[in-house]
Amino acid sequence: MFCTLDPTPFCAHCEVHCFEAEERAWNRQMMRYAGPRSWTCGFARQGARHFTGSVRARIRRLENRT
Repeated sequence: MFCTLDPTPFCAHCEVHCFEAEERAWNRQMMRYAGPRSWTCGFARQGARHFTGSVRARIRRLENRT
């Protein structure tokens, strides 16, 4: 499935959910397992970019609440 939003947000921080609740829960569980392991297999740069992007999304969400 392709995201229609531009720029594409991380699924965890998206307001429009493309997947059903069961599939999102499975993706969350899978990434909790595979995410930390991917750092040691050559994906450290992408992981760091994903981490900083998710932190920025959380900060923006907190700023919009006040």
